[in-house]
Amino acid sequence: MKSRVLKFSVVYAAAMAIALILFCIGSVKDEAIAGMLMKGGNFLSTACEAVGKFPLYIAVAFGCSILHYHAEGKSAVWHRRLLKLIYIAGGVLSFTLMMTDIFDMLLSHKLLSYAASFFTGIGLYTLLCFYTERLDKDRLLRYKKWAIAVIAAGAAIVLITAICKLAWGRPRPYEVASGAYMIDSAAVYSPWYKISRQGGSSFFSGHSACVMGMFAFTPLLIADGRKRLTVIIYAAISAVIALIVILSRLLAGAHYLSDVSVGVMVSATAMYVSSVAFFGPKGLDIDADGKLNRYL
Repeated sequence: MKSRVLKFSVVYAAAMAIALILFCIGSVKDEAIAGMLMKGGNFLSTACEAVGKFPLYIAVAFGCSILHYHAEGKSAVWHRRLLKLIYIAGGVLSFTLMMTDIFDMLLSHKLLSYAASFFTGIGLYTLLCFYTERLDKDRLLRYKKWAIAVIAAGAAIVLITAICKLAWGRPRPYEVASGAYMIDSAAVYSPWYKISRQGGSSFFSGHSACVMGMFAFTPLLIADGRKRLTVIIYAAISAVIALIVILSRLLAGAHYLSDVSVGVMVSATAMYVSSVAFFGPKGLDIDADGKLNRYL
């Protein structure tokens, strides 16, 4: 257990070191780097914008479906129904948020986009529950602690992202370049350390934070006893996909370098803290008398 936490710590420290270096560079050269990298929208940037948030939302929805399955074992009817309602709401909400970017591109009216995302979310979560029910009981028991950890991390990431976007109001690079009209004037560049309140949503990058959810599935490979080479290959593929999404956000002029680096740091920190809290030496047990089985 201690060696596993140590490995998590090493990976987390490496990711934070790289992101922190990029953040420091961005803090000084954000405007210049954005002007140099911004190429406008293309197929890659549009595709990454549409599906870049998928990893985290799928991980959270899968976690909800796992806990939904375990809720069947509760003896009290009110407890079972309450837990099912919570997990269904969490799974559907996760898929709804995941699909919003796609339907925003396809539909002109925001309300229609939300409605389409919601009903699609219901369908996707239903299909996911069918898949989860077909997994063997031993595997689902091993996955339970992971499910709680990933839901906790995902909720923290989404909440922090939303709060920062609303509080900072930093205009996106393409808005500044085009002089787009914001709340009461044309968009002007604002460094990350100044709250501009122009009504923008550049700081920090939700796509950069959510695409890091690719790494959230790594513990499942370890729990299933996959070979070390398999885990390494999956981690390498996840890193490549994350870099592609992050770079696409920079090239599209949707974010500054500091935006994407903070997104990575927030996501990595949330997942690391959650991993240590649940998988560390003092993590909660999943035995029959443990708190996880008793309440969740």
